[in-house]
Amino acid sequence: MGAQHDAEHLALARGDRQGARQRDVGRQFLSWADGAHPSPRHREVEDGPHPPRCTSRLTLQDDMGVRERRHPGHSVLWDESRRQGGQSLHLPRSRPSRPLDDAGPGHVLPAPELPDRNCEWHRARNVLRGRMGGQVSTSSPHGDGRLVCGIDIGGTRTKVGLVDAANPSAVLSMEVFDTERCSEELFLDNIRKSVHRLSEKAGDPLAAGVSIGSYTYCDGSIDGLSSMVHFLVHGYPLAARLSKALGKSVRVENDARLICLAEAVAGSGRGFSRVLTITLGTGIGIGICEDAKPLGREPFFHLAGHIKVREGTEYPWLDDVPCYCGIKGCAESTCSGTALGRHVRHELGEGISVKEMFELAGRGDRAARNVADWYVSYLLRALNQYVYLYCPDVIVLGGGVARGLSPYVDRIRAGITSQVFGGQHTEVRLSSLNEESGVIGAASLFFSDDWGTHVKKNHA
Repeated sequence: MGAQHDAEHLALARGDRQGARQRDVGRQFLSWADGAHPSPRHREVEDGPHPPRCTSRLTLQDDMGVRERRHPGHSVLWDESRRQGGQSLHLPRSRPSRPLDDAGPGHVLPAPELPDRNCEWHRARNVLRGRMGGQVSTSSPHGDGRLVCGIDIGGTRTKVGLVDAANPSAVLSMEVFDTERCSEELFLDNIRKSVHRLSEKAGDPLAAGVSIGSYTYCDGSIDGLSSMVHFLVHGYPLAARLSKALGKSVRVENDARLICLAEAVAGSGRGFSRVLTITLGTGIGIGICEDAKPLGREPFFHLAGHIKVREGTEYPWLDDVPCYCGIKGCAESTCSGTALGRHVRHELGEGISVKEMFELAGRGDRAARNVADWYVSYLLRALNQYVYLYCPDVIVLGGGVARGLSPYVDRIRAGITSQVFGGQHTEVRLSSLNEESGVIGAASLFFSDDWGTHVKKNHA
């Protein structure tokens, strides 16, 4: 009896300590309405079966009145072996391992109801990861038939392609249509028809991933792209609309993050731990991945395109059209394809394009070489700052401008002199995926966990 009493006393003491720890830590975090702890790893559509989402809501007051949005954290998968403890399978960094509140000593909120492992979302994921036996519904002549549709939505064009998990470094088949003048009905119909035609060629995809140049929310809605596509307004439920149109599970993510994911798992960044991609196009897109997974839940890293690299009074023709960030001399207003085009026209004449400038420089034209040298010098100012910001093992340069930088790669490598710590080395490579990176990255949303097992860090 004495031993049993001591054991009970010890259990109560442990409960008191556990409750105290939970109360102390819990005050540092938000309270979640249903007790489900948010995980940053999964995004789902509004309609159809999916794992449970965090339903805590944040009420915002603005000129439009009171509106609600989901907190940027949702979908928790619960490991069957941890049901009783209520611990999540994938734990976000810097957050408690289980739900917390102040209900009393040793109190642990109950684990939410486990999702149906036979639902459409889980079936697609498990087939792609090779975890389900039986007949795969796809009859693809390519690889093992684990196909995903990648949809890359841009302000001018939309690309739709099929990617095989067995060979993710290439798009099996792709179609492109104009986005700019599409109505919502025509846009959805074009995607549906493209997927149907591609399916007839290569096989029926199990799911669809979407890349778009917008901030994306956990419920599959977007912040908006209405400046270029009128119906893609703030709060547009893109995942839900596409899921309904295609009859498939759909996930949506920011395009800069997906370009980085594609390069990390199938492109020039494969084999490196921390991969930083810089897309030099209409603007500057920034993406960062670690061990073949996007770093952090929030897709705001692309804003690093607005670090300052020059004084705003040096080249007034570059600042005739102010950047939306409000900073004169930011990287985007200096190193983007748009900015370089302005500088080329000012220095070489109105009829010369960026591509022609690089061709002229390659043939020894002095004026063109001066422009190319000018561009590389300012690009290096940005890259050396990015090394301190992100500590990458490799920087992958993509976009239209990067296609002309092949003769300058060695110079760019030599110009990366920043070091976060002694012995660090940052490699520089050009993108190997080019136009297909957005499609591959979008498809990677469903099978990227299969990759990233062999990585290396570039330091002694």
